[in-house]
Amino acid sequence: MGEDALSRVMPQLTVDQSRKAVAEMLLGGGRTA
Repeated sequence: MGEDALSRVMPQLTVDQSRKAVAEMLLGGGRTA
C-alpha cells in the first residue's frame, strides 16, 4: 500500500528507491529524507 502509488506517480524512481522511500517515511514517521 503506497509502493504502487509511488511507482505510478514517480516512474523515474526505481522500485528499490520507492521502497526505500516508503520504508523511511513509515519508519521515520514524518522524517524528511
